[in-house]
Amino acid sequence: MTDSSTSSKFSHTNPKTKFTPFTLNTPSGRGVTGIEFVPGSAKSTTEDIKPLIVALHGATCFSGYWDLDEEHTASLAASALGLPFVAIDRPGYVGTDSVDLDGSTYQLATARWIQDEILPELWQKYGVPNGCSAVCLMCHSLGCCVGITIASLHARAITKAQYPLAGLIISGVGSRLRRSASVVENPAELDINILPPVLQRDLSEQVPLMLGDPELELYNKAISSSLASQAGSMTREELHGGIMFMVTEAGIPFVESVQCSVLYSLAEHDHAGYCTQEEARNYAGMFKNSRRVDWSLVRNAPHAIEWSRAGKGWYFHCMGWALEVTADYVIRQQQ
Repeated sequence: MTDSSTSSKFSHTNPKTKFTPFTLNTPSGRGVTGIEFVPGSAKSTTEDIKPLIVALHGATCFSGYWDLDEEHTASLAASALGLPFVAIDRPGYVGTDSVDLDGSTYQLATARWIQDEILPELWQKYGVPNGCSAVCLMCHSLGCCVGITIASLHARAITKAQYPLAGLIISGVGSRLRRSASVVENPAELDINILPPVLQRDLSEQVPLMLGDPELELYNKAISSSLASQAGSMTREELHGGIMFMVTEAGIPFVESVQCSVLYSLAEHDHAGYCTQEEARNYAGMFKNSRRVDWSLVRNAPHAIEWSRAGKGWYFHCMGWALEVTADYVIRQQQ
């Protein structure tokens, strides 16, 4: 497991949470932690169209990203729409074991474990018993690089995949990064050896990166007290691998081989990247083999859309979209 000093940096901040912590043991003996919310209306096993939402947080955060407080939580939309929502702590975060990279990138190594063991276990634990039709992944920031890789691996193993995948939701990722997010002027030239083994992000860095310029008033300042628990650390392998995935050709084969439907949004005031309609359109256009691609530039929203004033609408948009593409998935399977 990850060490207790790492785990102690994270704490859940929503005093009125509807989520429940869970632990999961995978076939290889490695453990996973996270939070889950299954509204009463989702527990029916009838043949209604119903996606299981599985969420992957970004770097330095943890599963509580999706349940910051009573106003900024996935449970509002999940409850209204009757959808099970499961958020894992990605490998190396909180109580989820790390993975041996063995010469691979962080993104590929973690995606393989999630694809081969974690998602099949989540599907059996939350998808099948609740009559779900398919999985939809919801990913943020560097978690998107992992999510895209998972969707790519799933497409390549479609005939023997152990869970159905209908959609991939990604935000906070793009093909061009600002220096503030990538350490050096030209991100493609970033040398992993100049980075410390572990990169710690403090609150003074986290707030402007995640929420933008305070003068823009993109978020309710009352949430600031909840953000310290989401300012953790990440390994240099995760940062370097994620940057290379986005700004070099390393990620292109994975993006282009995704076959499930994709919802991609870029926030207008994302401090990590360059945020224009053209940037959003170009990145969405890279998903050449996806069943369906929807994209947008979310106006007056920061990197962490879920924590902003646009957050509630974003959650409902994502889960409504997940219902749409899951219906499409189910109909195709029946034809």
